[in-house]
Amino acid sequence: MSELLNVQPNETRVTSDGATVMPPASVFTETADAVSRLSLLLVYVAGQNVLKGRDASVISQDLPCGVVARLLRLDMDELEIAIGRLGASGHIQSMADGGLKLLDLAGLRRLAFQSANGSVIPSTRHAA
Repeated sequence: MSELLNVQPNETRVTSDGATVMPPASVFTETADAVSRLSLLLVYVAGQNVLKGRDASVISQDLPCGVVARLLRLDMDELEIAIGRLGASGHIQSMADGGLKLLDLAGLRRLAFQSANGSVIPSTRHAA
C-alpha cells in the first residue's frame, strides 16, 4: 500500500459505488481529530481496494502502524486510542491475520468528513 504515500494532493477517485475518495495527504490537518484522520485513511484504502478489484471491507496488515501514525501525524498511543474507539463503536474489527475488517463504511465516511469538534458519530450498523 505504498501508493498511499505517493498520492497527488488534488487527486480524487470515484469508487464503483459512486463514492468520491480523496487522498489522505490532501485533507489531514493538525486540527482534525485522530478518529477522523484514521477514518479518512480507512475510507481511502477501501476505495483503493475497490479500484484494484479487492474487497473494500478488508484492510490488510501490509501497512505498518508506524507508517500509518506518521502519515496521520499521530503518535502510536493516539493511533491505538483511535483504533480502539472505532472498534468500540462498531466501525471496525481486528482480524486474526492482523488486518482490519470495516464493519460500517458509511459510518467511517461520516466520521472522516465531520468537522473536528471532538464528537464521535455512533455506528449505524445493526446487529443481525
